[in-house]
Amino acid sequence: AKLFILRNLLRGVKTIIIDPQGEYAELTQRHGGQLIEIHRESETIINPFDLMGAELGEKTISLMDLFRIMCGELTEVQKNILDKAVHKVYQNKGIVHNNPETWQKEPPIMEDLFNEILNEKKTATRQERMTYEALENRLRIYVHGSFSFINKQTNLDLTNDLICFNIANMPSQIKPVMMYLIMDFVHKKMQKDRERKA
Repeated sequence: AKLFILRNLLRGVKTIIIDPQGEYAELTQRHGGQLIEIHRESETIINPFDLMGAELGEKTISLMDLFRIMCGELTEVQKNILDKAVHKVYQNKGIVHNNPETWQKEPPIMEDLFNEILNEKKTATRQERMTYEALENRLRIYVHGSFSFINKQTNLDLTNDLICFNIANMPSQIKPVMMYLIMDFVHKKMQKDRERKA
């Protein structure tokens, strides 16, 4: 894999590495690449709600897959509640489906979704309230708990032909979430960027 990366560099191919074990940090630095460290104390982070150039509809579908990684298996009722809350928090930020110009606005963060779930719980029936509370309990860790470091706006500056996302120091429980967010980010970048890339 390292030989493949070096060959790409020599051919002028933009290369992005997602590095769960920290194996490519030294190679990246040695060859003048950009090492992006993502861990609990880092300034660098990806906001799960950042559209990153995607269509709003595409992003909301992508978020449902992310919630399954974050919260475990979800019932159909829980999925519907989350879908409704996601649309509401984007709408509250002035981001709407039928107006692509609004997609450039600052996106919501995890706390906005958490607060929307709490808000909707107030008017829920007694039976529905249990479902809202289950979601509230699962999301709290990403807003007020150990994983609240993802509860902020995206802070990334990609300026290099060789970029390595190092998530070796990320807690193992949230590593799948970060892997998904980075993969989603890289996928959007790959779609937009017309240059040769790997």
